[in-house]
Amino acid sequence: MVQGDHLVSVGVPVYDRPELLKRRLANIVGQTYRNLEIIVSDNASPKPEMEAIARAYAASDPRIRYVRQATNIGAGANFEFVLSCSTGKYFAWAADDDEWDENFVEVCVAGIGSAQIFMPNMAVKYLKSGAIQKTPVPQLSPSVSPATNILRFMKNMQPGLFYGLHDRQALLEIIGTFYHDMSDVALIVRAILGKGVQTGDGAEYRAGIFDEAYKPKPANSVRFSYGPFLRGVLIAIARSPRLSAREKMVVGYRVTQATVKLMVHLTRAYPEVAGWHHKAYTALRTPSGARSILFSRKS
Repeated sequence: MVQGDHLVSVGVPVYDRPELLKRRLANIVGQTYRNLEIIVSDNASPKPEMEAIARAYAASDPRIRYVRQATNIGAGANFEFVLSCSTGKYFAWAADDDEWDENFVEVCVAGIGSAQIFMPNMAVKYLKSGAIQKTPVPQLSPSVSPATNILRFMKNMQPGLFYGLHDRQALLEIIGTFYHDMSDVALIVRAILGKGVQTGDGAEYRAGIFDEAYKPKPANSVRFSYGPFLRGVLIAIARSPRLSAREKMVVGYRVTQATVKLMVHLTRAYPEVAGWHHKAYTALRTPSGARSILFSRKS
């Protein structure tokens, strides 16, 4: 066990899944890194077991703070709420269906250095069968140029990096909003343009999935909408002082290309939730479409 010099805040936004809450809290309090602040925000769950479990854990571990929302504020707002309550130097979101190796936080604190986000190894855990599938992690480092890091990330767009360890103050400066699809990917791009993202090894984060085959879920509607993500990321690229004019063009085009490729894949694989939004994206299927956004703002 390691006490740790720096306080790490862990935000646990939950809703109405008592068995997963119990499992996740056991996983968090069992971390080898002990200097934790654990914030559980219950999004007005109907099941009374949720409050009973959280309060029982809080009674036995003073690091846990339990908050029950009076009404359901929505998933995005609940993620923002736990961050707003945090006070640590570092911060991590802990979804109730995910899990960490017991040394996950310890490894992340040791590895983050001057970066904005650190994530070690990643995997998917299928909760029904217990099967675990390793996930390739993009090799990112602040020692490499932001342009190179974004290009690497676009080749292996892992939104799970969002669940790594964050420099809390840097996160607050780039947080944006959770009210659009792919907001996690947008945050990672902004972090790369900021203090940078560092990936490594030594521990594992496992994303929990109930179905034996992954199915994407839109953030706020029955179908995906890619516009807010793409426009926001292209504007961030255009405004970045860390990219040259040429790099902005190359990176902006690659981001657009990767987004369109993802749209095509999701539309074919999951047409009921990821249909192509033709009208919004006719212009964005060409480099000139990306250019119109990149240079519509001061760079």
